[in-house]
Order: sequence, then structure tokens, then C-alpha cells
Amino acid sequence: MSTGRAGAIFAVSALATLVAGVVLELSGDAAANQLGVSGIIFGATILALATSLPELSTGLQSIKQGDDNVAMSDIFGGNAFLPVLCLFLVGIAGLFTIAS
Repeated sequence: MSTGRAGAIFAVSALATLVAGVVLELSGDAAANQLGVSGIIFGATILALATSLPELSTGLQSIKQGDDNVAMSDIFGGNAFLPVLCLFLVGIAGLFTIAS
């Protein structure tokens, strides 16, 4: 695959991820308003539960196969990555706050 084709596929994928993220944020906000809860509470519970489903399925399958090392590495790896991602996003949010 050429570099240009790989870059085009990456750009289209990044754009699709951006659009899906915006749609998720808008639908989450609408759902929170329908339920009468704040967006922070909704995000901390419902969206966190939805985003943890891949780890849950990986963990259940690895235990079913008798390989608990995969489940443990998935759990600890995801939980180690999320605080780093949170710090990165807080930094980005701070940049937007300063700019506006």
C-alpha cells in the first residue's frame, strides 16, 4: 500500500471517528436531559458502562478459555491508559479555555 493511500484511509477514518464522537456527545447530552441528570453524572455512569463492554467481553472470553493473563492485562492496561488519556484531554481543554 502506498503512503498516500494509507494517509487517505487514515484521514477518512479520523474524520469518521470525529463525526461519531460528536454524534455520541450530542446523543449523550440529549439522553441525559431526557433522564433529568447532569451530563457529568450521565457520562460517568452510562457512557463509562458502554465503553467498558469490550473489556468485559475480552475478560469473559479469556476466562472461558482458561487464560486469565489476557483478562488481567486487558483490565490493568486499560485502567493504566485512561488516566493518561484524561490528563491529555484536560490539557487540550485548558488550551481551548485559554484561547477563548
